[in-house]
Amino acid sequence: MEGARRPWFAVLNVVLLGAAVVSFMFTDIYSGEVLRGVVLPLLDAAFVLYFILLLLMLRYRNRTDSSARADQLFRNDP
Repeated sequence: MEGARRPWFAVLNVVLLGAAVVSFMFTDIYSGEVLRGVVLPLLDAAFVLYFILLLLMLRYRNRTDSSARADQLFRNDP
């Protein structure tokens, strides 16, 4: 139900995925242009790192069940 509470996050990821696909399509590291040869490859690397971290976050959340213990970080029970 986490996705139902934050639909903007899902929309953001879909937009970023679309931007990543477009960036990968127009990347040419052998191009003499600055945009296609430098900027887009750097964006490609940033997109790959973002999606890897996103997948790792989702796996960690599913494995630790952080939604059930989210308030325990701030509680000080003796």
